[in-house]
Amino acid sequence: MLSQQCQYIGGLGILYRGFNQAEVLAKTLSEYTGISSTFENYARIKYTKSQAKSSKHKRATQIKGVFCLTKPVIAKHLVVFDDVLTTGSTLAEFIETLTKGSQIQKITIVTLVRPE
Repeated sequence: MLSQQCQYIGGLGILYRGFNQAEVLAKTLSEYTGISSTFENYARIKYTKSQAKSSKHKRATQIKGVFCLTKPVIAKHLVVFDDVLTTGSTLAEFIETLTKGSQIQKITIVTLVRPE
């Protein structure tokens, strides 16, 4: 069971709606499972246009360098929550940024939607 194995849940995905729906969902999951949540260890330092109509290659190049680690994460097991997973480019860039300088033994990725 996740609540017995994980220490932190973090949300990914700032949207142009005035709120971060991935963060809202991650906090709800955190409350439900009793797993602590953290959103202060990273920042998005560059914003990109919507990538919904971009090719997989273009998404991968547009997303490079958009995140920075603000504080190292020390966790045996980290859950990263992403609301929508399309090509995985944003998630891959986020995980790469997060793991540099952090001490994370295991990462579990939870997504709400995987469009075809």
